[in-house]
Amino acid sequence: MPEKIISDKDEIGSSTLQAISNANKFNRWMYENIRPYINGNVLEIGSGIGNISEFLLKDHKVTLSDINPDYCHYLKNRFKGNACLEGIMGIDLVDPEFDIKYSGITKKYGTVVLLNVIEHIKEQDEALINIQKILSPGGRLIMLAPSYESLYCKIDKGLGHYRRYTKDTMQQLLENNGFNVVHSQYFNFTGILGWYVFGKLLGKEKIGNGEMKIYETLVPLIKIVDRFTNRVAGLSIIQVGIKQA
Repeated sequence: MPEKIISDKDEIGSSTLQAISNANKFNRWMYENIRPYINGNVLEIGSGIGNISEFLLKDHKVTLSDINPDYCHYLKNRFKGNACLEGIMGIDLVDPEFDIKYSGITKKYGTVVLLNVIEHIKEQDEALINIQKILSPGGRLIMLAPSYESLYCKIDKGLGHYRRYTKDTMQQLLENNGFNVVHSQYFNFTGILGWYVFGKLLGKEKIGNGEMKIYETLVPLIKIVDRFTNRVAGLSIIQVGIKQA
C-alpha cells in the first residue's frame, strides 16, 4: 500500500479512512454484506483510499472514483497494475454540468456502489437522479449510510455528514428518485453502543486508531450478533435499489 495520506481538502475524513484502513476484518465484513447484490461492471463512487475497493477488485471489473483529487491520486498508486481496475476518475454527483462532463459513462454500469457517501451530499435527490443516468437499464444501486438521527454527534459533523437515516427515509429517498428497493437491512448493531459512548457521551470529534483496533479484534463476535439483529437495528443501513425502466 502507498504511504499514508492526510488530505488538506478532507483532514478529518482522511484520518478516519486511514484508521479504518487498518481494520481489515471490518472492511471485509462490510464487503461480504454487499457482495451478493453486485451485478455486471461496477462503479464505486466515493472510493476514498480504497478500503472497500480492495475487495471489489478481487471479484469484479471495477471503476473507482472520488470527488477528492488527492484520493484519486492515491488510488492510482495503490492499485496500479491491478488487472480488474477499469479506471479511476473524479466524479461530482451534483456537478451543474454533470450531463456534459460525464456523458461518456451514460448507462454504462450494472452496479453503482455508494458506501458512506450520500450523507455527505446536501442535494441528495440530485445525486440519485444522476446515478440513474449512469446505470444501465435494470442496473443496481447499493447504498450504505449511517442510521438514526438521534446518534448524530461531533463525529458526524467533523466528517461532513448532513444527516443520518432510517430504513423508511432511505427507502423513500430511493423510491422518489426512480429506484425499486429490493433489499434492506441494518449493519453493525454493536457499533451503536460505540458511537453513542464515544460520540455522544464523550464528545469525541473523530474515530481514532485505538478505537478501530479494539473494534477490529471484536469483529468475529460482532458478526455473530449481526446475524440476529440485522433486521432490527444497526449503526448503518444497507439498501439495494433497482433502476426503474
